[in-house]
Amino acid sequence: MSKRPNASRGDRSISNEEKKVREVMSNYELKRMKRIKENEKLLKSLKIFEAKEEFENVMKKPAKPVRQQGLRDTVRTPKEVLPPRKSLRLRNLDPEGIPVPERPQPKGDQLQVRVRQRTVPLKCANEVSNEDQKAFCNSLSLLGGDSAVDIAKYNDYDKELQKLALSEQDITKVTQGRITTCAFHPTTSKLLVAAGDKYGGLGLWDVESQQGQKGVFFYSPHVAGLTCLAFPPSPGASNVLYTSSYDGSIKCMDVERELFDEVYGLPHDLNDGFTHLSLDSSGGMILGSSIGGDVMLVDVRSHKRESVWEMYNRKVKTIHLNPMKESIFVTACVNGSVNTWDLRYIKKNPEPLQSMKFFKSVSSAYYSPLSGKYLVTTSLDNRIRLYKSASAGGPLDMVMAFYHDNQVGRWLTNFRAVWDPKSDEHYMVGKMPGREDREIQVYSVISPVPTFQLRSDSLSSICCVNASHPKLNVIAGTNSSGKCYLWRESV
Repeated sequence: MSKRPNASRGDRSISNEEKKVREVMSNYELKRMKRIKENEKLLKSLKIFEAKEEFENVMKKPAKPVRQQGLRDTVRTPKEVLPPRKSLRLRNLDPEGIPVPERPQPKGDQLQVRVRQRTVPLKCANEVSNEDQKAFCNSLSLLGGDSAVDIAKYNDYDKELQKLALSEQDITKVTQGRITTCAFHPTTSKLLVAAGDKYGGLGLWDVESQQGQKGVFFYSPHVAGLTCLAFPPSPGASNVLYTSSYDGSIKCMDVERELFDEVYGLPHDLNDGFTHLSLDSSGGMILGSSIGGDVMLVDVRSHKRESVWEMYNRKVKTIHLNPMKESIFVTACVNGSVNTWDLRYIKKNPEPLQSMKFFKSVSSAYYSPLSGKYLVTTSLDNRIRLYKSASAGGPLDMVMAFYHDNQVGRWLTNFRAVWDPKSDEHYMVGKMPGREDREIQVYSVISPVPTFQLRSDSLSSICCVNASHPKLNVIAGTNSSGKCYLWRESV
């Protein structure tokens, strides 16, 4: 056996583990370890570690109390429960805090069910004296035919609109419920506004009069919502007003006989009603539309239905005769269609002359009042569309279609773009407000941008149903609370 060489003295002082470490570690790491050991010896000599322990003992925070887990045994003190706040109306108090006497509740046998009557007396439903009622009826009977309107005056239509203003005395509550239709009497000798509400009430506002309730005379000719009002265009029937209603009747307000006479009524068992009507130029024929989708031609003199056509199986919203060619009329339906028809060629199963399809229900479709060449429609797809034909009653071509917010909700009457009877190129419609702007927008046939906005600080609501006077520079806007706002030239 070969002998193992003797180890040197330096090798004897190094353990086997250190030898293994030195074999693995580099020179740099060996120097680093040596420095660490020297620093530890220095810190021990300076007694740094003892000072650190003493400082930590002095600054030691007290232990946090252990929170109870699960359900707590502590009982909270009950808070004082205040009674719920109630308005003066719910507490049966008037605005001054004085108790209001309770109304007597009718018994079962005293409840009155409103049933449609063929004739209804021309008697005011609001607090109006008999003297004021008779004086008002006499003033209506004296209304005669006026001269034709000066169309040339409205060639500069925007200039005429700039003369209009709304004053506080021209704001009046005309009906008890939400207004669904509005019209002006065509005379120039008396400024008379008619408005119908959703309960079948009719309000007549004699603007310049102080009789009645500040010039307002309210009647109840129908037992369901009023859908359309129409004054005959002929001068010989200036004291007549035709009304249509969801109760299934078309009535005529006869001032001389002092009653509302039924021109035509649908059978009670049909559960149907009239949605709109359109008069011919003579005032002798009425074209009416119904909830069930029928269109009827009614003779005013004989109080009989001449013809009936089943054109739709859905509700017809509006119907309108072309003013220059009265054999042509247009219908707007909730199924999203606008159709034109010819009375001369309608058969049992009628076919339209022209049909236009929309995405959603159509609220209205009206011909322009002077030439009958334009047609404006309002629909729930938030569009207003304008059509034009080369001649009255001819094929219609779309001129423009633009966005207009027509989503009025449940509690407002649907917007309908209506023409100004004095102009063949301007129509108006209400506007859903932003934060501040409440207005009536007036459009022209040449632009999708409003040419004028009827605004006022006194206008505090949305004017859904609007109308323009046939001969005077006056515009009426009505809202869902029964109020009427009148823009006219300042005196």
